[in-house]
Amino acid sequence: MRYFLPLITSLILVVASAPGRACDTPVYRYALEHWNPDSYSIAAPPDSGGREFVAALEKRLHAGPPVNLVVRRIDADHPAQEAGSPHVVVRLPGAGNGVVWEGPLGAGAIAAVTDSPCRRLIADRLLAGDAVVWVFLRSGRRDPDEAAAERIQPELKRPDAEGQPPLPCSLVPVSRSDQAEKLLVETLLSTEPDLRGRDEPMAFPVFGRGRVLYALVGAGVNAENVRHTLDFLVGGCSCTIKRENPGVDLLLTADWSVITPTTPEEKPALSAADDDEVVPLTPLPVKPNHPSVAAAPPARSASWLVGGVGAAAVLVVVTGWLALRSMKRAI
Repeated sequence: MRYFLPLITSLILVVASAPGRACDTPVYRYALEHWNPDSYSIAAPPDSGGREFVAALEKRLHAGPPVNLVVRRIDADHPAQEAGSPHVVVRLPGAGNGVVWEGPLGAGAIAAVTDSPCRRLIADRLLAGDAVVWVFLRSGRRDPDEAAAERIQPELKRPDAEGQPPLPCSLVPVSRSDQAEKLLVETLLSTEPDLRGRDEPMAFPVFGRGRVLYALVGAGVNAENVRHTLDFLVGGCSCTIKRENPGVDLLLTADWSVITPTTPEEKPALSAADDDEVVPLTPLPVKPNHPSVAAAPPARSASWLVGGVGAAAVLVVVTGWLALRSMKRAI
C-alpha cells in the first residue's frame, strides 16, 4: 500500500483544488435570471370602502403589468382610521413586516403603491442590461451630496484591474422630500436597522430583479467600497438559494419574464420636491425596448481556477509515474 500513497495524496489534492460547484455566471446575472422578487403586502380596513379598494387593486394586479404585491383582504389589527380618514398600509416582505407606506384610501393609493418615476427607471435600466443601478439617496444638503456623487460616478466608468470594460451601471438620484417616492425612500431606509435618523447621502446598489444589497453611507460612499461591491456582483455565483444571500427586494412594476436565461437554475429561488438641482447628475440612456437582455460576460475570477486544476493534474501524472517507478524497483 505504501507505493500508492503518493498517488492517493495527489488525487486528494486534485479534488480539494477543484471547485465543487463552480459557476462562471456572475452573481448579478444569475440573480436577474432566477431570483423572483419577494412580495410586499397591502391591507385595507375591512369595511365597504376597503372592500371596494381591494377589488379595484386586484383588478389592476390581474391586468398587469406585473408587480410584486399581494393583497390582504382583512386586516383585523389595522386601525380603520388615520387622521379621521380610512387608509391603507403597505408592509415589507419577510420577518417583521415593517410598514413602509401609509396613505388615504382611494384610487390615488393604487398608483402611488404600484409605481413611481424612480422605481420605473430602476426596473427599466435593469431590464435594459445594467448590472447594477446605484440609487443615490440625497441628504438634501448640497455640499455632502455633491462630494458623494463626485466620489462614486468615476468608479462606474473605470475599467477593472485586468483592463476589462466597466460593468454597465446607472446612478439614479432620489430626493427624500419627493412625495411620489415616499415608498421607495422608506423601503431603502428599512433595509438596515441603523439608517433612519442619519442625514448623510447614501448609495444603494440594486441588482438582479430589484434586490438592494446594502447601503454605503456618508464617507462610505467611496471608490474602494464601490469597487468591492462591483467585484462581488461580477464574481462567480455560488448558485445558492436566494434567501441565503444578503439583500432586500424593492417593490417594482416589471415583467421579468422577458429575460432569456443563459444558465440553468441550480436550486429553486424562494419568493413567497424640489431640490433636483442639488446634485448635477447626468442620467444614462435607457434602451426603449428590451425583449431580451444581453448575455452575461464570464466571471473574471474563473481563469485562475482553470490554471489550478491543470497544475494539479500535472502533479498527479508526475507523482503516479514516480510511484510506478518505485514499484518496479521494489519488484
